Amino acid sequence: MLEGKTVQHSELPEVDDELSVSLRIRLKSHHSGWATVFRKGTSDEEEGLIRTPGLFLHANNSKLHPRFTGNWEGNAGIDAVGDGLLLNKWYHITYTLSD
Repeated sequence: MLEGKTVQHSELPEVDDELSVSLRIRLKSHHSGWATVFRKGTSDEEEGLIRTPGLFLHANNSKLHPRFTGNWEGNAGIDAVGDGLLLNKWYHITYTLSD
Protein backbone atom coordinates (compact mmCIF):
# COMPACT_ATOMS: atom_id res chain seq x y z
CA MET A 1 0.00 0.00 0.00
CA LEU A 2 1.29 3.47 -0.82
CA GLU A 3 1.29 6.13 1.85
CA GLY A 4 1.99 9.72 1.01
CA LYS A 5 0.79 13.21 0.41
CA THR A 6 -1.94 13.99 -2.07
CA VAL A 7 -1.41 17.22 -4.00
CA GLN A 8 -4.56 18.72 -5.44
CA HIS A 9 -4.66 18.87 -9.24
CA SER A 10 -5.18 22.63 -9.23
CA GLU A 11 -1.92 23.14 -7.27
CA LEU A 12 0.26 21.51 -9.92
CA PRO A 13 1.78 23.59 -12.73
CA GLU A 14 0.83 23.04 -16.35
CA VAL A 15 3.36 20.92 -18.24
CA ASP A 16 4.59 22.83 -21.30
CA ASP A 17 7.77 21.27 -22.69
CA GLU A 18 9.66 19.57 -19.86
CA LEU A 19 9.13 18.29 -16.36
CA SER A 20 11.02 16.27 -13.75
CA VAL A 21 9.54 14.62 -10.67
CA SER A 22 11.90 13.11 -8.12
CA LEU A 23 10.77 10.94 -5.22
CA ARG A 24 11.79 8.29 -2.74
CA ILE A 25 9.59 5.27 -2.29
CA ARG A 26 9.59 2.18 -0.08
CA LEU A 27 6.85 -0.41 -0.47
CA LYS A 28 5.48 -2.34 2.48
CA SER A 29 3.46 -4.69 0.26
CA HIS A 30 2.51 -5.22 -3.37
CA HIS A 31 -0.99 -4.07 -4.32
CA SER A 32 -3.33 -6.62 -5.89
CA GLY A 33 -4.41 -4.06 -8.50
CA TRP A 34 -2.76 -1.18 -10.33
CA ALA A 35 -1.30 1.35 -7.89
CA THR A 36 -0.85 5.05 -8.67
CA VAL A 37 2.39 6.62 -7.48
CA PHE A 38 1.47 9.99 -9.03
CA ARG A 39 -0.43 11.40 -11.96
CA LYS A 40 -1.74 14.69 -13.27
CA GLY A 41 -4.74 14.44 -15.48
CA THR A 42 -8.15 12.89 -15.73
CA SER A 43 -9.55 9.42 -16.11
CA ASP A 44 -12.96 10.54 -17.33
CA GLU A 45 -13.82 8.44 -20.39
CA GLU A 46 -16.05 11.18 -21.82
CA GLU A 47 -13.29 13.81 -21.63
CA GLY A 48 -10.59 11.35 -22.65
CA LEU A 49 -7.73 9.91 -20.68
CA ILE A 50 -5.03 12.42 -19.72
CA ARG A 51 -1.89 11.11 -18.00
CA THR A 52 0.75 13.82 -18.12
CA PRO A 53 2.67 12.81 -16.18
CA GLY A 54 1.81 9.50 -14.57
CA LEU A 55 3.71 6.77 -12.77
CA PHE A 56 1.92 3.56 -11.85
CA LEU A 57 2.89 0.17 -10.45
CA HIS A 58 1.84 -3.15 -11.99
CA ALA A 59 -0.34 -5.38 -9.82
CA ASN A 60 1.34 -7.98 -7.60
CA ASN A 61 4.96 -7.19 -8.60
CA SER A 62 5.22 -3.36 -8.56
CA LYS A 63 6.98 -3.00 -11.91
CA LEU A 64 7.23 0.69 -12.81
CA HIS A 65 4.75 1.77 -15.49
CA PRO A 66 5.50 5.38 -16.61
CA ARG A 67 2.81 6.95 -18.82
CA PHE A 68 2.07 10.28 -20.48
CA THR A 69 -0.40 11.82 -22.88
CA GLY A 70 0.87 13.08 -26.23
CA ASN A 71 -0.99 14.75 -29.08
CA TRP A 72 -0.96 11.36 -30.87
CA GLU A 73 -1.82 9.04 -27.97
CA GLY A 74 -3.69 9.41 -24.69
CA ASN A 75 -1.86 6.59 -22.94
CA ALA A 76 1.74 6.49 -24.20
CA GLY A 77 4.76 5.28 -22.28
CA ILE A 78 6.77 2.25 -21.24
CA ASP A 79 4.87 -0.89 -20.31
CA ALA A 80 7.22 -2.12 -17.58
CA VAL A 81 10.61 -1.08 -16.22
CA GLY A 82 12.74 -3.75 -14.55
CA ASP A 83 11.61 -6.74 -12.53
CA GLY A 84 9.57 -4.79 -10.00
CA LEU A 85 10.35 -3.00 -6.76
CA LEU A 86 11.44 -5.09 -3.80
CA LEU A 87 9.56 -4.74 -0.53
CA ASN A 88 11.05 -2.76 2.37
CA LYS A 89 13.80 -1.26 0.21
CA TRP A 90 14.18 2.46 -0.48
CA TYR A 91 14.32 3.62 -4.11
CA HIS A 92 15.09 7.06 -5.54
CA ILE A 93 13.10 7.53 -8.73
CA THR A 94 13.23 10.46 -11.15
CA TYR A 95 10.62 10.78 -13.89
CA THR A 96 11.64 13.16 -16.69
CA LEU A 97 9.45 14.24 -19.59
CA SER A 98 10.68 16.61 -22.33
CA ASP A 99 10.16 17.47 -25.99
